[in-house]
Amino acid sequence: MNVKYKLTSIILFSCILSGCATVGTEVSHHQLETQTLMSSSMFVDPEMVNQPSTVFLMLTNTTDHPDFYISKKLKDKIRSKGYQIVTNLSKASYILQVNILQVGMSSETAAKEMMGSGYGGSLEGLASGGALAYVAGAAMPGVVVGGIVGGVAASALDNYVKDVNYSVISDAKLTQVMPTGKPIVTRTRILSTANKVNLDFNEAMPVLEDELSSSISGLFIQKN
Repeated sequence: MNVKYKLTSIILFSCILSGCATVGTEVSHHQLETQTLMSSSMFVDPEMVNQPSTVFLMLTNTTDHPDFYISKKLKDKIRSKGYQIVTNLSKASYILQVNILQVGMSSETAAKEMMGSGYGGSLEGLASGGALAYVAGAAMPGVVVGGIVGGVAASALDNYVKDVNYSVISDAKLTQVMPTGKPIVTRTRILSTANKVNLDFNEAMPVLEDELSSSISGLFIQKN
């Protein structure tokens, strides 16, 4: 077998294998999939049931995506449960503080690892974890020229189909102003993810905003 024929065979074989992997990725992730997880459960104390349904909301965003905005959606969902959003702290039965820590593209594994440390934990390693998601499929330098050529062929095909994952990590703190005794304070870290082939951030953002708002408002029991 001459060198030219051997190289052609390697390229063709690589394209076939890459094509199968690409099609598999597209089939498996062609629909938008979302998921929201909490690092720990948060409960409303039974004594709060008969207290005024008033919530003081403090929402901050310390990410490089200030356009990721859940204030309106979160307020609407809390109000739909029969609660009033107040601006006077002394009139609040609940004090809800939410800080959005991370918004952007990452690997699903790296994002879930950041949940392990829980509320107030470090986000170190998220960037490197996200990077691993995109270099893991890259061809490693080979000793023979066929490995290099095959890697180039695979890379060319993979550029058309990417399994993209966006994540949002937030810390939430709920203070219940008890009618008797000290306030009850509970904390949790929330992870929201959106996954789809060739997912664009503009498509993922409103879905993630809605998922996060629904998760946080779910802390409150229905009052109406």
